[in-house]
Amino acid sequence: MTIPGAAIKIFPTSAALQDFLLAQSPGALIIVPHMRLAYQVWRRQRLAARAAGRLAWEPLAMTTLSGWWHQLGPQLWLPVQPASYLQRMSCWLQAMAAAPPPEGVEADLAWAAALDEALDLIERYQIPPAAGAYGESTLIAWRRPVIREFLDLLRQKGSITPAALPSYLLQALQSGSLSWPEKILLVGMETPAPVEQEWLTAVARKCPLIQLILVGREDTARYAITLPDRRQEMDWVAAKVLELADQEQIPLHRLAVTAPNLTEYLPELRRIWRELLGPGMTPEGCWYNFSLGDCLAETPIFHAALLPLRFRTYGELREDLAAWLLSPYYQEFSPQQAVILQWDLIWRRSRIAYNWPALRRAASEADRTESESALLSRLDRIISCLPLDPAPAGIWTKRLQAVWEQSGFPGRLSPLEERSYQHLQELLRDLTALEGSSELSGSTLIEWLNLGARQIDLPGEGTQEAGVQILGLLELRGLDFDAVFCMGLNMGVFPPPPRPLPLLTASERVLVLGGTYQGQQQFAEQAYRNLQAVAPRLICTRPLVQQEEEQTPSFLIDQTWRQETCSPLSRPHPAWLRSPAVRVVFQAPASGGAILNKELTSVKLPSEISLSALMTALACPCQFYFSVLLGLQELPEIDSGLPAPERGSALHQVLERFTRRFSQAIQESDHWNEAAALNCLQIVMEEFQSWAKADPHWQAELERWLAPEGGVLREWLQQERQHYEDGWRWLVMEAPFAGLRLPDWPGTIRGRIDRIDWHKEQGLMLWDYKSGNVPKQRDLEEDRSQFQLPGYLLAVQHGLIPTLPRQQARAGIIGLKSSRQDHLRFEDYGLSAGDWRRLLSLKLAAVAKVGKKVQQGDFRPDPSLPPPGKGNSCTYCSFHLLCGYRPEDVAEEDE
Repeated sequence: MTIPGAAIKIFPTSAALQDFLLAQSPGALIIVPHMRLAYQVWRRQRLAARAAGRLAWEPLAMTTLSGWWHQLGPQLWLPVQPASYLQRMSCWLQAMAAAPPPEGVEADLAWAAALDEALDLIERYQIPPAAGAYGESTLIAWRRPVIREFLDLLRQKGSITPAALPSYLLQALQSGSLSWPEKILLVGMETPAPVEQEWLTAVARKCPLIQLILVGREDTARYAITLPDRRQEMDWVAAKVLELADQEQIPLHRLAVTAPNLTEYLPELRRIWRELLGPGMTPEGCWYNFSLGDCLAETPIFHAALLPLRFRTYGELREDLAAWLLSPYYQEFSPQQAVILQWDLIWRRSRIAYNWPALRRAASEADRTESESALLSRLDRIISCLPLDPAPAGIWTKRLQAVWEQSGFPGRLSPLEERSYQHLQELLRDLTALEGSSELSGSTLIEWLNLGARQIDLPGEGTQEAGVQILGLLELRGLDFDAVFCMGLNMGVFPPPPRPLPLLTASERVLVLGGTYQGQQQFAEQAYRNLQAVAPRLICTRPLVQQEEEQTPSFLIDQTWRQETCSPLSRPHPAWLRSPAVRVVFQAPASGGAILNKELTSVKLPSEISLSALMTALACPCQFYFSVLLGLQELPEIDSGLPAPERGSALHQVLERFTRRFSQAIQESDHWNEAAALNCLQIVMEEFQSWAKADPHWQAELERWLAPEGGVLREWLQQERQHYEDGWRWLVMEAPFAGLRLPDWPGTIRGRIDRIDWHKEQGLMLWDYKSGNVPKQRDLEEDRSQFQLPGYLLAVQHGLIPTLPRQQARAGIIGLKSSRQDHLRFEDYGLSAGDWRRLLSLKLAAVAKVGKKVQQGDFRPDPSLPPPGKGNSCTYCSFHLLCGYRPEDVAEEDE
């Protein structure tokens, strides 16, 4: 769209456009679409002036259109000022209170933001006020009164919306109050909004206006590459960027990477470039620059600043307290971090998830020193600075600052962190200055702060004068590079879908750029023409599959797509050999487990270990090294429900107590009394209920055990009665053993058999209670880590439980996972004495093989049942990031 009265000049490349700008006199005003173009032109101007030997020069006058408007406003001493974002949000909340929203719409900040966006579009695109019409939606009908209330509130405060500023400036323009440059150059602005069009048309009557338009050559996009997925697409682009820089000696700042949906790529892109080149800015120079930095709400210091408030507001959660006390920004707690970590471990093991009094009580009940007691007292004082009663924003600011001061926040900051902290302080001042702000709850204050922080954009890592430039598609307009890589060029992304505008009618969305599919196509076509002018080489890429769905290429890219792959670990591009992770893979020994060298394995083996520890060694020697020899444990998490080990331990205790007590009753009466058995079980359960009353999860679990219909233990009693009637008798409960020696295993084994039954004809049966899945016979035979039942049998055969009669023994499992038939059963595997002898021989051979490795200090990863078996000990292992194990037959599949 051209501006009436403006001259037009078209350029095929950004380089030609910039050459034209550099030829202008300082008296011209250049309106640019974004300041990155101004910075690039200024840099070229500075370099040219230095090359000509000049010591000083006058930079070209360049600014954005909105920047020009905001410069003119203060100069004209306008009677009104544009309201800040937070001021507008406050007025919207007041307006919604005066004009309540329809049912289903909450008068909250989210709807305030939606209303603000809708009004901005209505004013920028000069959409006439919607008149009431038959069948219009309740939202549109509500929009009219709430906007009216909002504008009245702004007028009372002497404020206007940002989109209303041009109309006031237009009045000053028409009255002759403005002075003009010798000419105005307008870069871009092919599709100005009506309010911008009106302003520029009036400007063209007062001053020469030249509209500079980029229309790139169609042959610029020489390459169109398809990669299997987005991850490979980013890996390939990074490799090709470095290849161009190396082979063609192109300076890094002359290479750019972009995407229509760049924000979706940014997290992984930041990781990739950091992995390939290290930090973006180093003393040696700048390697890459992300123009799109985080907003303030996404910075670590902002999250840390709100931790005390989050802790107090959202139920005093353990994780919020631990994050607060362990945060490096709170310097006062740094000397006590070891103590705080111990507290966190106590809270996790005690399953105390929230409530400061409960957390404090658990920490103080452990053996504490005077310094730790002093820390608890200091926390009491600090937490008391944040009462939960609602208060105005100014009071909340004082509370927060008191907590920060007593906690040593924020400590020493880097220059980037210092800038973020200053923005946070400004945000608090803006929030405090809101007129007529009501009392806020803690959660509302957090919502306000998050909303304000999301409007504060921070610069990205690096500088625009050095390093690979990663920037948004719109930021590329007018910039000049040697090569540009544009990713993600699929349908549905380029052109993008229409903007969701629930507070505009269908006829109004037609007037808004991006409000319809046709409008988005028009925007994408213009963006692509600009992109073709940015560099002589444009490399377009797209992922073939996204979220497991095959994608279609954008129809705007009139090229034949060529398929490529990029697999840094299996077939690395030379550029990826810079990555430390890739180098480790290719330099690691073929056996894996590079972390376990000779220095690490000089560990004294214990003289005796438990049977479960032996099973860990059989599952994987590396797992045994970390968990048993070094004593490393996975940090317990407080999840909903009950931890499986805790549930299993309690069930074992219930069964042990019940069988001991009821066995005496059976001996006295010499028969199974069903009512007496149930009564005995209920008495034992009542003992557990006394400590489980405070935990609703335990109450539900106990109900599941003893429910009249389908209770696990009720059903188990029925099977135990049948077991008794078949001639089996309980002989020993919880039978401990120790001193078990196995071939080639260093030291002895100790353990405990859950229960031993006796039958006068069938001999002994060694039982193990299982509250989880019962191993299948195939697993018992093939998985070397399944050594519990063989261990029981060997203990009996070696006479380590001397009170037993000398009879043949078998072993099995009593499954108690649920009352389902396949979960609740007596599994004896139907193995004969000969089968058990053969199985024990195989198991002892496996023990000997692992034992020899352990004695030699060989703890390299060697999981039982490795792929392609159905499962292996890596599945739930906590140490897979430490051991370096990577099975060869799944490596290629992972890639």
